[in-house]
Amino acid sequence: MDGESELPEPRPRAFVAACGYLELGLADLALEELEELGETGRRDAAVRELRVAARIQLKQWEEAIEEGHALCRDEPECAAAWLHTAFALHEAGRTRDACALLLSAHDVVRRDPLYHYNMACYLAVLGDPQNAEVSLRVAFAARPSLRRYAKGDPDLKTLGPFEDW
Repeated sequence: MDGESELPEPRPRAFVAACGYLELGLADLALEELEELGETGRRDAAVRELRVAARIQLKQWEEAIEEGHALCRDEPECAAAWLHTAFALHEAGRTRDACALLLSAHDVVRRDPLYHYNMACYLAVLGDPQNAEVSLRVAFAARPSLRRYAKGDPDLKTLGPFEDW
């Protein structure tokens, strides 16, 4: 949630409740809470980011993609907007579009280790193991804990094992 927020501090109860519901895997209830924020609240970057995350949790890929694209356009420095939208594209079977979206992301987003991790996943799925490995090595160097996730990630199964690199 990198963009400027219109929501006052402390955050409204509905926003906090939506965060809690999302953490509990209750995305439908999170969306209901976010609706309580009214039109101004729904335009807030943090609220929009939560809405995209909730749509992903509900596997509402097209809604997540639509809302995510708008968030990327309006908040280009919000890494989560790009990462979530690319993930939704990938899950919707549009991995090439996910790759293209990440390649067009703001420079700030490219500094995020998850950018490189996700790019590795998409490149591996698209049959480009050499570039996938380069991206994965960058991700591991920036955040070594990603190795743990990579071992069980089905998108990366063609690249492992990772112990020797």
